Amino acid sequence: MTGGTLPHNDIALNLYTALRPFLRRRGCRGNVAGVKVCIEDGGAFFYPDLLVSCHPQDLTALTFVQHPTVIVEVLSPATESYDRGAKFAQYRRLDSLREYVLISSDRINVELFRLNDFRRWELIP
Repeated sequence: MTGGTLPHNDIALNLYTALRPFLRRRGCRGNVAGVKVCIEDGGAFFYPDLLVSCHPQDLTALTFVQHPTVIVEVLSPATESYDRGAKFAQYRRLDSLREYVLISSDRINVELFRLNDFRRWELIP
């Protein structure tokens, strides 16, 4: 989110810092704000706060990611309903996506949505 708050930015960077060593060992890529996710060829682009991809095409990509496995959005009061609704609906169109994480920036709360074996999204407690 352009023009986000400092806590918003801190949350994304702290999470990336914690994940980075794990991702490198697995041969995956992690990116923070400013990296586009393409929903489909010629389709919509979004800028998640953090994403993870292990897809070979994304590992060498220069302009956008097409096959993220994990997308994280840090919620703000102005974007929360959009991140939960319309944006999540677009992200669900990605065949590669397995986890969608929402982190509150104004209280301690993390929600993890995971795609189960029946291709249904469930909230993991």
